[in-house]
Amino acid sequence: MEGFDPFVSGGIASHHIAVGTLGILAGLFHLSVRPPQHLYKGLRMGNIEIVFFSSIAAVFFAAFIVVKTMWYGSTTTPIELFGPTHYQ
Repeated sequence: MEGFDPFVSGGIASHHIAVGTLGILAGLFHLSVRPPQHLYKGLRMGNIEIVFFSSIAAVFFAAFIVVKTMWYGSTTTPIELFGPTHYQ
């Protein structure tokens, strides 16, 4: 059995499907389960603005990871499609 081949598009697509399914299941879990009382009070999640602010922080973190993989290059951002990286 061979490893991951970045030139076979099915490998990347199948991982996106798996992670997307896991994300949907995690989202449904978080919609149906309330956090413990000490966590709810400790993070002050009673205010909707605080909840939105923490969501922005999570989106920023994901965007930061994408920018770094684009800048330094990876198997999901080949130079044939996106041009040279910082080190080429």
